[in-house]
Amino acid sequence: MDIILREWRLSDAEDIYLLANNKKIADNLRDSFPFPYTYDDAVNYIRLCIENEGKGQCCRAIEVDGKAVGSIGIFLMKDVYRKSAEVGYWLG
Repeated sequence: MDIILREWRLSDAEDIYLLANNKKIADNLRDSFPFPYTYDDAVNYIRLCIENEGKGQCCRAIEVDGKAVGSIGIFLMKDVYRKSAEVGYWLG
């Protein structure tokens, strides 16, 4: 089994949509993670990751055997939390 972290590709949207549309995942993430999770949600998330790369965040696809199966990211905080970062992930 090959597991790698890599940059997001729009072609990952179908894999992510199928896995992320899971109430158990949504229940354990921030309230902004939608449920039900649509294909458009996957495309929008991937676009945001690509567009905001290096702008206070670093998001990577978790790939297993050539398929995106989750996400991991580091997000720099702002204001009084500016010396902190949040790390988050989910696996389908």
